[in-house]
Amino acid sequence: MMGLIKNTGKNLLRYWASMRLGIILLTAITIVSILGSFIPQREDPGVYYAIYGGIMAPLIIKLGFTNVFYSCWYIILAISIGLNLCLCAGQKLFKSIHRISNPGWKKDIHEFKNINLYQAIEVRGGNVNAVAGELKRVFKCSNYRVFAKLDSNATALTACSGTFGCLGSPLLHLALVVIIAGSFLSGVYGKSTSCQVPVSGMAELTQEGYPFNLKVDDFQVNYYPDGSPSQYQSNLSAVVMGKTEVQKTISVNNPLSYKGVKVYQASYGWLIKGSLEKGAIKHNFTVENGGLIQLPQIKELALQVRFYPDYYLDKTGHPASRSEKPLNPKLIYVLYQNSTLIEMGVAGLGETIQLGDLTLYFDRYDLYTGLIVKKDLGFLVVLAGFIILMSGLGLHFYVKPRYVWALITPNEDGVTIHLAGQGQNNHDHDLKDNLEAYMSNMVGVDKKSVLKKGCMV
Repeated sequence: MMGLIKNTGKNLLRYWASMRLGIILLTAITIVSILGSFIPQREDPGVYYAIYGGIMAPLIIKLGFTNVFYSCWYIILAISIGLNLCLCAGQKLFKSIHRISNPGWKKDIHEFKNINLYQAIEVRGGNVNAVAGELKRVFKCSNYRVFAKLDSNATALTACSGTFGCLGSPLLHLALVVIIAGSFLSGVYGKSTSCQVPVSGMAELTQEGYPFNLKVDDFQVNYYPDGSPSQYQSNLSAVVMGKTEVQKTISVNNPLSYKGVKVYQASYGWLIKGSLEKGAIKHNFTVENGGLIQLPQIKELALQVRFYPDYYLDKTGHPASRSEKPLNPKLIYVLYQNSTLIEMGVAGLGETIQLGDLTLYFDRYDLYTGLIVKKDLGFLVVLAGFIILMSGLGLHFYVKPRYVWALITPNEDGVTIHLAGQGQNNHDHDLKDNLEAYMSNMVGVDKKSVLKKGCMV
């Protein structure tokens, strides 16, 4: 019974680690991912009926293609691929490490003859120990690790170099596992938030699960002579429980990194503050340049404001800005009622505009900094995966494992050396030349007494 359970376990392990299963799973997840990219995701059922009709839409919804990447079966498929890659990489890695530490022996002449690079050499009057010692010296001079095994009748030698090259393939498999794991961590636990914060303002990031809040102490914009911005940077403070933990001036490509969170300088713009009154109802607003405000107390009205820091009218009579510097600040306001434009005009700051029973007042403008906040737990894991990947590629292509086996046996006239070699492929011509050179470099062996049998293929 125990034997049956053990065999079943081995068969299951072999099946889950097989390349055939890996190819099937990769093909399946690729097809499903392509479908998920073409089919709109997480939309209302009506959208799918409108696009695909009454026959296909119910099928798409029932199979879960409306939310492919978060469906249970997709996650199970991804986990299955990860398991297959883990087992495959683990098996290859174990075998490679075992081969590095124990390159193995060849003690049967038939094993030598089955190798393409094989040569049999007869040394007349030679001594097994002396020939083995000299051959071992030659191998070591060629930077081989040499292992010797002695018995009463023969000496077996195994010499190897570049054996770490056999780690290349398993490391490539391991890299895929690590990269997939890192991508999974990024997708599930990673966060990205965009925020626009005025000077002296605070981004309450802890409410969104980040480990600190972000205060903007200052913001500067540098300009070219023509008035276009050349550089903009923010002076930021990471605040935890009301205490400033870290301060840094950030700019494009120079983020703030703290507690696994990175804050990037992304953009900047203008915030306009003002109020809109209708009778006893007053609504104070802060709107981003070009933004649209739905007024909660006056639901049918919406206000859109565009800010021009250096206002002028171009040749066509359209409003424009000569530069980004606030030399002649003006606002274009557009008032909508039930999505219909009812009023439009130009106003300066501190100006009150009367629109029938509505009073519009623009109080001030502020420069804000646009920040992108990212918390990516999987980034370092993915980075580690790429390092493993590059290491695997380097080992696979540039470190060539080579093995040479020798069996020295006595005969009536002296000794016979059975010599065989195996490189990265079965026809390693450099190794063939090396094997022939080993014989010519042996000291203390009469070259005239050496008779070669067999040949290098």
